Amino acid sequence: MKRPSILRLRCRRNAILPSKRSSRHLIEVTSLEGVLRGTCGDSTNPVRKGNIPRLTESNDMEKPKEAKNGFLLLGALLIAATALFVFGWLAEEMLEGDTQKFDEFVRNAVHRHATPALTWIMHGFSFLGSVAVVTTLCVLAIAAFLYNRQARTAALLAMTMVGMAVLDVTLKLAFHRPRPIGYFGPTPTTFSFPSGHAMGSVCFYGVLAAILAAGTSGRAAKWCIWTGAVLLIGMIGYSRIYLGVHYPSDVIAGYCAGAVWAGAVGLLNKIHTNGREEEVDRAKHG
Repeated sequence: MKRPSILRLRCRRNAILPSKRSSRHLIEVTSLEGVLRGTCGDSTNPVRKGNIPRLTESNDMEKPKEAKNGFLLLGALLIAATALFVFGWLAEEMLEGDTQKFDEFVRNAVHRHATPALTWIMHGFSFLGSVAVVTTLCVLAIAAFLYNRQARTAALLAMTMVGMAVLDVTLKLAFHRPRPIGYFGPTPTTFSFPSGHAMGSVCFYGVLAAILAAGTSGRAAKWCIWTGAVLLIGMIGYSRIYLGVHYPSDVIAGYCAGAVWAGAVGLLNKIHTNGREEEVDRAKHG
């Protein structure tokens, strides 16, 4: 019987016994397989049961949004506080008669540029701020919000306008300022301070712009909404001065009163919203 040669023994040995590198790869594959078997063999493993683990949103993603809302709320409060200060100062100056020179100067300067075409345009802007138009548009907006199942938004707008109407009547009766003689048409019989057109335009068109801008995506759309609202509010106040049915201090005071009331309603709405969100979080974690 022939003995196998040394060369054949070496070849058989290399074919049976793996090299060091192959052994290392084999150990790594075996270890990985053991890990996978241990994981999949666990009865509590959601992957084995067919359930995909649910990823939860990190609180770090919500921090920039909360910071932005905080800055917006702080800015609104600063505007409301400044408007309240200006209103108080104007009321005191008006009662002392110190606004008379300013009012007459502005009225004469505005009336100096009057033309028939401009008068027709100013009547149109004044009409957009009238009680009839604002009330009609407010009812239509509330109906639209209710139709779209936005009852909370509808209630917010309704509360803003009802409160504004009560505040307007209360302030007019409190200050008893007589109306100036109008340049075009009859002079209204109600008191002059503050301007109801100015206050109502801020509360309705301003709050409506805030609601629409909050539900709109894109800076350009938000910019157009706010620009249109500010221009409309400004033109309504200017039309009252142009027509001579209000003193300029009346219009400024109306803007300030409207800003204070709208800011107060917005603050109450924010507090209520935060309270509801906290209740929902407690219910989830409880």
